[in-house]
Amino acid sequence: MQKGECHQQLGGESTDGLPDGTADNYRIISNKNIGYMAIRGCGYYIIENNKIKQLKIENSHHIIIRNNEIGNAQYEGVSVRRGSRDIQILHNTIQHTGGICSENPSHCQYGEGIYLGDGQASGALLKLLKSQGNRQPTDSEMQQVGVKRVLIKGNRIHHVREEAIEAKLFVEDVVIEDNHISHGVNAYSGAITVGDHMQHHLRNTNHIIRNNYIHDSTAAKDPATGKIYGSSASGILVNIGSTISNNLIERVHGCGIHFRNPIKHPIKVNHNYVVEAGRNNEITNPGIVCGSGLDSVRLGADSVNASDVAVTLRKRLQQRVGHDSIKNANYGYDAARASAQALPFSNP
Repeated sequence: MQKGECHQQLGGESTDGLPDGTADNYRIISNKNIGYMAIRGCGYYIIENNKIKQLKIENSHHIIIRNNEIGNAQYEGVSVRRGSRDIQILHNTIQHTGGICSENPSHCQYGEGIYLGDGQASGALLKLLKSQGNRQPTDSEMQQVGVKRVLIKGNRIHHVREEAIEAKLFVEDVVIEDNHISHGVNAYSGAITVGDHMQHHLRNTNHIIRNNYIHDSTAAKDPATGKIYGSSASGILVNIGSTISNNLIERVHGCGIHFRNPIKHPIKVNHNYVVEAGRNNEITNPGIVCGSGLDSVRLGADSVNASDVAVTLRKRLQQRVGHDSIKNANYGYDAARASAQALPFSNP
């Protein structure tokens, strides 16, 4: 097998020039018990059945991350960075991220469970686009900076600091489904957050958020004073064109589904159930649905506060999260998107 461009860091061991796998023969990294794992420039890899603190994917494609225990990280648990595409994150347990907060309170905003994008690189590209009349990014720029085609399915994410799942600028075509998210601490966003309020002029992202169970998220507090800070701590926060359906949101500090300036791209919302949102009454706009730019949001008739259906729906969603028994490495993304796009939406 020829030498490739793939770089791996497994704990303290770093290896360059590894070959890629193929669509018919994925290479496998499994049964490791290490603090940090990273792969860069790799293709057709499965990362499974490992116990690690932090995982980073960069400039890689056709990567499947499944059945891992990820937790006790100083920063985020899983990060998928610039230049990555065709990534599947399936049936992992991710917990207790953002440990740096207790050591350095000024870094409390770091600690996402799953983070998609690259803040530094995307910020630089956004600045360039604005300086050139808010033009659209080229395909080449998106390939270098962006992240595309990601399936996040069936993960158990709990006790993370900041977002459980966040998709930043220049992240496109993400399906987030069947995840169980609970007991997170958040300041400015939602347990699931997609887009950025600065990107309203960019092309649509086509995110799908469905069949997730989110509950018992709390607002961030200053470690020194105990005072609550931030402005959201919602169940789902959306800044860009997305489809949001069949989610159950219970006992969150902010509102159930929060929109922030969705100026250009439509957001479709239907058959979501919100119970006890905004219960702490320490932020503005508590409730089922809140935010700005709501004229761009299509609300179906069943996006309501509906505790009477919560018991049945909660049980169904909890059963979706479990160990991945599917062995086909290509399982997931296309079928998930096709199924989600077929969902009916009533006119508002």
